[in-house]
Amino acid sequence: MLGNQYKCSCGGNLIPVKIAVEENGRMLGVVCYKQWCDKCKNPRMDDNGRTMYYRLRTDNRFTFEPLDFWCPPEIPFQHKMKFINSLLKLAEDHRFEGKQIFTMDQVRKAFREEMSGKDLSTYGGEQL
Repeated sequence: MLGNQYKCSCGGNLIPVKIAVEENGRMLGVVCYKQWCDKCKNPRMDDNGRTMYYRLRTDNRFTFEPLDFWCPPEIPFQHKMKFINSLLKLAEDHRFEGKQIFTMDQVRKAFREEMSGKDLSTYGGEQL
């Protein structure tokens, strides 16, 4: 799906950048990748203007489905999308940077910031 397009429209090279998580200086895993231009520093975008994040599956095909992205094994399945969404929010905030390795504390903070702005009253809870 990514095709053989390795050049950005500016003429720069699109290089893969890993979006990863570490804790206490130890790499936990690579959640997904994006393509990033080494010249203009822009990420590769889809037709809707969103950064394209992807993961290589075991059958050597690409997936753009966040549920297929890697997640630390200690995170229960019901919280996987919360983790992925928080990490992708961080990645999007830093989309013009090549290196994208975040700490678990940064992911937790991004999750808390995201939840603090939501009105949970429709779910039977109070706004955080």
